[in-house]
Amino acid sequence: MDADRVAQLRRHDWSKWVEGDPFVPDGKGGFFLKMVDGRCVFLAGDNRCRIHSELRYDDKPASCRAFPLHFAKIGEVALARLSFYCPAVCANDGRPIDEQGRWLQTTLKEAGDVGRTAPFSLDGRVAISAAEVQRIQERIVDWLKDPFRPMEDRMLACAQLLRTLSSRTAATGKRAIDEVLQGVKDRSVEEVARDGRRDGSPSGAGAVLSLFLGQDTATLSRLSRVGRFFHVRLAALGLCALYSGSMDAAARWSALRRVAFTPEGGSDALHTRAIVSKVRSGRWLMGDMSLVTGFNLVVVGYYVIHILACLRAASMGRSTCDDEDVTRAVQAADLLVFEHANLIHNPVSFRFISSMLESTDLCASMAAYVKGSSR
Repeated sequence: MDADRVAQLRRHDWSKWVEGDPFVPDGKGGFFLKMVDGRCVFLAGDNRCRIHSELRYDDKPASCRAFPLHFAKIGEVALARLSFYCPAVCANDGRPIDEQGRWLQTTLKEAGDVGRTAPFSLDGRVAISAAEVQRIQERIVDWLKDPFRPMEDRMLACAQLLRTLSSRTAATGKRAIDEVLQGVKDRSVEEVARDGRRDGSPSGAGAVLSLFLGQDTATLSRLSRVGRFFHVRLAALGLCALYSGSMDAAARWSALRRVAFTPEGGSDALHTRAIVSKVRSGRWLMGDMSLVTGFNLVVVGYYVIHILACLRAASMGRSTCDDEDVTRAVQAADLLVFEHANLIHNPVSFRFISSMLESTDLCASMAAYVKGSSR
């Protein structure tokens, strides 16, 4: 926030809701909103903004007025996407985003966008064009949208596609891209997913999940030690914000493994919509990540949703997840993984997180870990 906006807001009496100064200097002449237990001090218990309710929408900071809208700039094109932390987005409520052009243009101008500065890369080694990225993304989106296949198979098939592209382009160059895409055109998701299950070591997935799950699973014996290490030891790097506080649940891993993650109907549609939107809107290409690293971020998001939904069900003594479990998990994953600001704005944590997401085997490792293959 700039100093003028802070001065304007300080004229209002916030003492009934906020203890002390709600604005924290950023050391550059601007301010951040104060955070308490991972929440903005102006966020009421019902998740409504007190600035908005006590004053008006236009008095909020620009990034808050933009919520739940985010932008990603790919080349000369600005792509809009919505945050699934917003209850209306989860419920698919309200007017479609493409009917709100004036708000889109105003928000883009005021809140800005996150652009990509580096060339596109398949795996950090082979640079590819925007047109090649588009062709790969179209295949991935088509598979992810498939309503007749389990989401795990869809994810594994997409990860295997990127794995094949990585190995083939390293061997024969970029001409392999069209050959690989043509080769999978007539193969089923199940066939490609079967190949994608190979060579996944569950041991590598535990640390990655612990990083993103943070304190939401602090009571889980398998994740707690590594999770607390990242949460406490790396707090100075900005990673302390890698928890959402939105999953009011706790359970041991043994109970968690007995819960079936089987979203159906509306929860399955929400689950699919959340995953597809992060790919289609270019979120997986932000932060100068390679395609492999960016898709692995989507993979982590999927398994974080999986674990948090099961966590909530297990804490209530249920053996299957319901719609509310999946909705809450999607909302939490949006903050924990998909829209986490550290991925873009903190260079140290971005490099650290990216290095953990570079393996072409990560999707298979996640699948093996969640199925309980590790000890």
